[in-house]
Amino acid sequence: HNEDREPFLKRFKTEDNSLEPIARMMLNLETLHVMDESGYDYIEPEKLKYYARFFHGLQHCKNLSELNVSSDFGDYANYTPNIKKMRVTGNADYPLEYMDWIAKLEKLEILKLDMSRFYEEEIDVKEFTEKMFGKLTNLKSLELVDCSLMYEPDFLVNIREIIPSLETLIMTSESDFSN
Repeated sequence: HNEDREPFLKRFKTEDNSLEPIARMMLNLETLHVMDESGYDYIEPEKLKYYARFFHGLQHCKNLSELNVSSDFGDYANYTPNIKKMRVTGNADYPLEYMDWIAKLEKLEILKLDMSRFYEEEIDVKEFTEKMFGKLTNLKSLELVDCSLMYEPDFLVNIREIIPSLETLIMTSESDFSN
């Protein structure tokens, strides 16, 4: 029975309002890495909601320029406008549209998409990636690690048009994902 764990589980069902002032006090915070207790980058969305007020408070951290998060961070992207370097770790197959929040980070210079696997659906990849990357006029480096975009000809053939500021493109396959 899980009675001994019940208070812990209940804690993650709502957000904690006391966390926002804590984030507001972190004036010198430069890097934030959001991960679960086992060290994995992926945090279940319902657990991530617990920290919603903390993420809201991050908008006052003017020095915060680096972020390492899971693909579920999209609801909080508006609170991190000064991000210049970001690593996004995926967790499973999801629609490409799920990553549209990256377009909000207009100061982004370095982006790493790690394990971002998008499942097949009727989508115009070129059109969507233009929306996703089009506002990222400072993006100089894009690293794709086991990312579906590595295998999308409509993206790769048009990458100079989609991301004209891009200087470095790194594509790495660390699994047997290409099959």
